[in-house]
Amino acid sequence: MEKIVVANHKMYFDSLKSVNEYIEKMKEYKDKFIVAPSNLYLKLYTDAGFNVSAQNVYAKDSGAYTGQTSAKAAKDLGAKYTLIGHSETRSYLKEDEELINGKVKNAVKNGLTVFLCIGESQKTKDEGKTKQFLKKQLDVNLKDVDDLSNIYISYEPIWSIGGVPPTNEEIDDIASYIKSLFKHDVHVLYGGGVNEKSITKLEEIPNIDGYLIGGAGTDPEKLIKILEVTQK
Repeated sequence: MEKIVVANHKMYFDSLKSVNEYIEKMKEYKDKFIVAPSNLYLKLYTDAGFNVSAQNVYAKDSGAYTGQTSAKAAKDLGAKYTLIGHSETRSYLKEDEELINGKVKNAVKNGLTVFLCIGESQKTKDEGKTKQFLKKQLDVNLKDVDDLSNIYISYEPIWSIGGVPPTNEEIDDIASYIKSLFKHDVHVLYGGGVNEKSITKLEEIPNIDGYLIGGAGTDPEKLIKILEVTQK
Protein backbone atom coordinates (compact mmCIF):
# COMPACT_ATOMS: atom_id res chain seq x y z
CA MET A 1 0.00 0.00 0.00
CA GLU A 2 1.26 3.47 -0.87
CA LYS A 3 1.99 5.53 2.21
CA ILE A 4 0.29 8.80 3.15
CA VAL A 5 2.90 11.56 2.96
CA VAL A 6 2.13 14.99 4.40
CA ALA A 7 4.63 17.80 3.82
CA ASN A 8 4.18 20.40 6.57
CA HIS A 9 5.65 23.67 5.34
CA LYS A 10 5.28 25.38 8.73
CA MET A 11 6.39 29.01 8.16
CA TYR A 12 9.33 28.28 5.88
CA PHE A 13 7.94 29.94 2.73
CA ASP A 14 7.62 33.71 2.93
CA SER A 15 7.12 34.87 -0.67
CA LEU A 16 4.92 34.12 -3.65
CA LYS A 17 8.08 33.54 -5.67
CA SER A 18 9.28 30.72 -3.41
CA VAL A 19 5.82 29.12 -3.33
CA ASN A 20 5.47 29.24 -7.12
CA GLU A 21 8.93 27.73 -7.54
CA TYR A 22 7.97 24.85 -5.22
CA ILE A 23 4.70 24.29 -7.09
CA GLU A 24 6.55 24.17 -10.41
CA LYS A 25 9.13 21.67 -9.13
CA MET A 26 6.55 19.40 -7.46
CA LYS A 27 3.66 19.55 -9.95
CA GLU A 28 4.64 16.19 -11.46
CA TYR A 29 4.26 14.62 -8.00
CA LYS A 30 1.17 16.54 -6.85
CA ASP A 31 -0.99 13.41 -6.64
CA LYS A 32 1.55 11.53 -4.54
CA PHE A 33 1.53 13.63 -1.37
CA ILE A 34 -0.46 16.13 0.69
CA VAL A 35 0.97 19.59 1.15
CA ALA A 36 0.26 21.69 4.26
CA PRO A 37 1.29 25.23 3.33
CA SER A 38 0.77 28.44 5.24
CA ASN A 39 -2.97 29.17 5.19
CA LEU A 40 -2.13 32.31 3.19
CA TYR A 41 -1.07 30.13 0.26
CA LEU A 42 -3.78 27.45 0.37
CA LYS A 43 -5.53 28.56 -2.81
CA LEU A 44 -2.32 28.69 -4.84
CA TYR A 45 -1.87 24.97 -4.21
CA THR A 46 -5.50 23.96 -4.66
CA ASP A 47 -5.71 25.93 -7.92
CA ALA A 48 -2.60 24.03 -9.09
CA GLY A 49 -4.31 20.69 -8.35
CA PHE A 50 -2.40 19.66 -5.22
CA ASN A 51 -3.96 17.73 -2.33
CA VAL A 52 -3.98 20.35 0.40
CA SER A 53 -4.12 20.39 4.19
CA ALA A 54 -4.48 23.43 6.41
CA GLN A 55 -1.84 23.65 9.14
CA ASN A 56 -4.46 24.48 11.77
CA VAL A 57 -8.08 25.58 12.11
CA TYR A 58 -10.08 27.14 14.92
CA ALA A 59 -12.86 25.60 16.99
CA LYS A 60 -15.57 28.02 15.78
CA ASP A 61 -17.05 28.72 12.36
CA SER A 62 -16.96 32.51 12.71
CA GLY A 63 -16.77 35.33 15.22
CA ALA A 64 -14.38 37.74 16.91
CA TYR A 65 -11.31 35.47 16.74
CA THR A 66 -8.56 37.65 15.31
CA GLY A 67 -5.79 35.73 13.57
CA GLN A 68 -7.69 32.44 13.42
CA THR A 69 -8.82 30.40 10.39
CA SER A 70 -12.12 28.52 10.34
CA ALA A 71 -12.43 24.98 9.01
CA LYS A 72 -15.24 26.23 6.80
CA ALA A 73 -12.96 28.84 5.19
CA ALA A 74 -10.13 26.34 4.70
CA LYS A 75 -12.49 23.94 2.97
CA ASP A 76 -13.90 26.72 0.82
CA LEU A 77 -10.36 27.41 -0.40
CA GLY A 78 -10.03 23.76 -1.42
CA ALA A 79 -8.39 22.11 1.58
CA LYS A 80 -9.48 18.53 2.25
CA TYR A 81 -7.42 18.03 5.39
CA THR A 82 -6.09 19.87 8.41
CA LEU A 83 -3.39 19.34 10.99
CA ILE A 84 -4.59 19.78 14.56
CA GLY A 85 -2.60 19.59 17.79
CA HIS A 86 0.88 19.83 16.29
CA SER A 87 3.56 19.96 18.99
CA GLU A 88 4.53 23.47 17.91
CA THR A 89 1.01 24.88 18.24
CA ARG A 90 0.59 23.12 21.56
CA SER A 91 3.84 24.70 22.74
CA TYR A 92 4.01 28.13 21.11
CA LEU A 93 0.28 28.90 21.06
CA LYS A 94 -0.44 27.17 24.39
CA GLU A 95 -3.23 25.03 22.94
CA ASP A 96 -4.72 22.80 25.61
CA GLU A 97 -6.43 19.44 25.14
CA GLU A 98 -9.96 20.86 25.39
CA LEU A 99 -9.32 23.50 22.71
CA ILE A 100 -7.87 20.84 20.44
CA ASN A 101 -11.00 18.76 21.01
CA GLY A 102 -13.13 21.71 19.90
CA LYS A 103 -11.01 22.12 16.78
CA VAL A 104 -11.31 18.44 15.89
CA LYS A 105 -15.08 18.47 16.28
CA ASN A 106 -15.45 21.61 14.19
CA ALA A 107 -13.16 20.30 11.45
CA VAL A 108 -15.08 17.02 11.24
CA LYS A 109 -18.38 18.90 11.19
CA ASN A 110 -17.14 20.87 8.21
CA GLY A 111 -15.99 17.80 6.30
CA LEU A 112 -12.23 18.01 6.76
CA THR A 113 -10.08 14.94 7.40
CA VAL A 114 -8.00 15.55 10.52
CA PHE A 115 -4.37 14.67 11.11
CA LEU A 116 -4.40 14.71 14.92
CA CYS A 117 -0.86 15.11 16.25
CA ILE A 118 0.10 13.56 19.58
CA GLY A 119 3.40 12.89 21.34
CA GLU A 120 5.14 12.72 24.68
CA SER A 121 7.95 14.71 26.30
CA GLN A 122 11.32 13.37 27.48
CA LYS A 123 10.09 13.52 31.08
CA THR A 124 7.02 11.42 30.30
CA LYS A 125 9.14 8.90 28.42
CA ASP A 126 11.69 8.68 31.25
CA GLU A 127 8.87 8.02 33.72
CA GLY A 128 7.63 5.14 31.58
CA LYS A 129 4.23 6.80 31.06
CA THR A 130 4.21 7.21 27.28
CA LYS A 131 1.22 5.00 26.54
CA GLN A 132 -0.76 6.36 29.48
CA PHE A 133 -0.07 9.91 28.30
CA LEU A 134 -0.99 9.24 24.67
CA LYS A 135 -4.24 7.54 25.65
CA LYS A 136 -5.20 10.54 27.76
CA GLN A 137 -4.46 12.88 24.86
CA LEU A 138 -6.63 10.81 22.54
CA ASP A 139 -9.43 10.44 25.08
CA VAL A 140 -9.72 14.21 25.53
CA ASN A 141 -8.91 15.30 21.97
CA LEU A 142 -11.53 12.93 20.50
CA LYS A 143 -14.20 13.30 23.19
CA ASP A 144 -17.71 13.46 21.69
CA VAL A 145 -16.36 13.28 18.12
CA ASP A 146 -19.22 11.49 16.38
CA ASP A 147 -17.36 10.33 13.26
CA LEU A 148 -13.85 8.96 13.75
CA SER A 149 -13.54 7.56 10.22
CA ASN A 150 -11.74 10.69 8.99
CA ILE A 151 -9.35 10.98 11.93
CA TYR A 152 -5.73 10.03 11.23
CA ILE A 153 -3.31 9.92 14.15
CA SER A 154 0.16 11.39 13.68
CA TYR A 155 2.62 10.28 16.35
CA GLU A 156 5.57 12.60 16.90
CA PRO A 157 7.53 12.02 20.11
CA ILE A 158 8.52 15.51 21.27
CA TRP A 159 11.70 14.22 22.87
CA SER A 160 13.06 13.08 19.51
CA ILE A 161 12.81 16.47 17.78
CA GLY A 162 16.33 17.60 17.01
CA GLY A 163 17.73 14.66 18.96
CA VAL A 164 17.94 10.89 18.86
CA PRO A 165 14.91 9.37 17.08
CA PRO A 166 13.10 6.31 18.43
CA THR A 167 14.07 2.88 17.21
CA ASN A 168 11.86 1.16 14.65
CA GLU A 169 10.77 -1.20 17.42
CA GLU A 170 9.69 1.69 19.65
CA ILE A 171 7.75 3.38 16.84
CA ASP A 172 6.04 0.14 15.82
CA ASP A 173 5.08 -0.62 19.42
CA ILE A 174 3.45 2.79 19.85
CA ALA A 175 1.70 2.63 16.47
CA SER A 176 0.31 -0.80 17.33
CA TYR A 177 -0.83 0.47 20.73
CA ILE A 178 -2.61 3.48 19.21
CA LYS A 179 -4.44 1.25 16.75
CA SER A 180 -5.52 -1.04 19.58
CA LEU A 181 -7.40 1.84 21.20
CA PHE A 182 -9.89 2.08 18.32
CA LYS A 183 -12.73 -0.25 17.41
CA HIS A 184 -12.20 0.46 13.70
CA ASP A 185 -9.12 0.58 11.50
CA VAL A 186 -7.20 3.82 11.97
CA HIS A 187 -4.28 5.24 10.03
CA VAL A 188 -1.21 6.07 12.10
CA LEU A 189 1.43 8.39 10.69
CA TYR A 190 4.88 9.00 12.12
CA GLY A 191 6.64 12.36 12.37
CA GLY A 192 10.05 13.22 13.77
CA GLY A 193 13.31 12.99 11.85
CA VAL A 194 11.66 11.82 8.63
CA ASN A 195 13.95 12.66 5.73
CA GLU A 196 15.50 11.22 2.59
CA LYS A 197 18.17 9.46 4.68
CA SER A 198 15.90 7.86 7.30
CA ILE A 199 12.96 6.92 5.08
CA THR A 200 14.26 3.53 3.87
CA LYS A 201 14.69 2.28 7.42
CA LEU A 202 11.35 3.76 8.53
CA GLU A 203 9.66 1.90 5.70
CA GLU A 204 10.48 -1.35 7.51
CA ILE A 205 7.94 -0.52 10.26
CA PRO A 206 4.79 -2.58 9.60
CA ASN A 207 2.27 -0.52 11.61
CA ILE A 208 3.06 2.88 10.09
CA ASP A 209 0.68 4.07 7.36
CA GLY A 210 2.48 7.26 6.43
CA TYR A 211 4.58 10.21 7.49
CA LEU A 212 4.26 13.82 8.59
CA ILE A 213 7.38 15.50 7.25
CA GLY A 214 8.81 18.86 8.31
CA GLY A 215 12.02 20.31 6.86
CA ALA A 216 12.57 17.64 4.18
CA GLY A 217 9.08 18.32 2.85
CA THR A 218 10.03 21.89 1.95
CA ASP A 219 12.92 20.76 -0.26
CA PRO A 220 11.68 19.34 -3.59
CA GLU A 221 14.81 17.28 -4.18
CA LYS A 222 14.60 15.61 -0.76
CA LEU A 223 10.83 15.14 -0.92
CA ILE A 224 11.03 13.50 -4.33
CA LYS A 225 13.56 11.00 -2.96
CA ILE A 226 11.18 10.21 -0.10
CA LEU A 227 8.25 9.73 -2.49
CA GLU A 228 10.30 7.40 -4.67
CA VAL A 229 10.67 5.13 -1.64
CA THR A 230 7.14 5.38 -0.22
CA GLN A 231 5.03 5.52 -3.38
CA LYS A 232 5.97 2.25 -5.08
